[in-house]
Amino acid sequence: MKKYVHKCGSCTVCCVDLHIRDKSYADAFGEKPPGVPCTKLKAHASSHGMCTVWDSDEKPSVCRDFSCGYMDYEGFGRLAPGFRPDRSGIVFYSAFVEEYGMAPIILLELKMGALQTSVGNTISLMCSEYSAKNRVLVVTRTAEDDGHSERVLSGPRRVVATAEMNRRLYLLKGSQKS
Repeated sequence: MKKYVHKCGSCTVCCVDLHIRDKSYADAFGEKPPGVPCTKLKAHASSHGMCTVWDSDEKPSVCRDFSCGYMDYEGFGRLAPGFRPDRSGIVFYSAFVEEYGMAPIILLELKMGALQTSVGNTISLMCSEYSAKNRVLVVTRTAEDDGHSERVLSGPRRVVATAEMNRRLYLLKGSQKS
């Protein structure tokens, strides 16, 4: 079991705001679009948030493997409570992204302008420093008025170039299937 510095508490960002496209999740609980609460959330927070399958075998692998930057001990260490995703408006995590062919750090702005705050600037800087040291891609998705998001890739030049090439190949494969 993973070692965490923080607990979810009442934060449910990963269970509500994220789009979960994993087959094991869909098979167990059904479709999970962004902004729709997971069916396994409960009304009152426990030590591991509101998840009713946190410590059970029923927990899908995508949830087991998810690594929230706020909670992750190894990646970023202890952060102030204001960095928690539901408070900062930013969730940052690492996950394998097929279209990039790698596991970047993903910064997802949940509330417009959150990345321009002092906490947002600190998170961006922290992820950039971690990226440079560990040769990891950072994908920043900023909230836009129209509900879409802009993606910005950053990190070591060679890593960004590889991710951009992988993305082009991924999109090309997708267009050939149609």
